[in-house]
Amino acid sequence: MVAGLSHIAPPEDLVRLVGVVNGLAVLDLPAEVVDAAITHPDRKVRWQLAELQRGMSIDQWARLIADEPAGAYRRRLQALAV
Repeated sequence: MVAGLSHIAPPEDLVRLVGVVNGLAVLDLPAEVVDAAITHPDRKVRWQLAELQRGMSIDQWARLIADEPAGAYRRRLQALAV
């Protein structure tokens, strides 16, 4: 995905692209796009969000982590949140 796409596309279009376009988790996605990625069924999408999205709120991090079962993956998300 071209990084500038997040600046020109309406949020509702970006929500539809979550999980379809590699690299969607760029630095400053609208909150509704981040929320869609947090609840995306593909763990790779959620992980990419955690690695690349900066400026997520505490609530968004908490929801992302809370939805994961206990284990190594959840601990890795917790480490990224810190």
